[in-house]
Amino acid sequence: YAFIDWKDNMDILDDAPSVYYPIVCAGLSDEQIRVMEEENALPHGWENMAYEDFLIERRKLMAAKIKAAFEILKKAAT
Repeated sequence: YAFIDWKDNMDILDDAPSVYYPIVCAGLSDEQIRVMEEENALPHGWENMAYEDFLIERRKLMAAKIKAAFEILKKAAT
């Protein structure tokens, strides 16, 4: 799930996430939003987080995704 393309990104460039994210999520189920956030390493509620807090939480999620990917590669190599 990557719903924002180049044109969309240009349209929302000056808007806060709390403004554009509800629009991006309009029409999606809670499950679709959960999956989208998970796949993009976005902490739930990120759109309302202070930027520094968002970065800290996203780094944790990205590290977990990278670790999981390495585990898959490790398992495939054995």
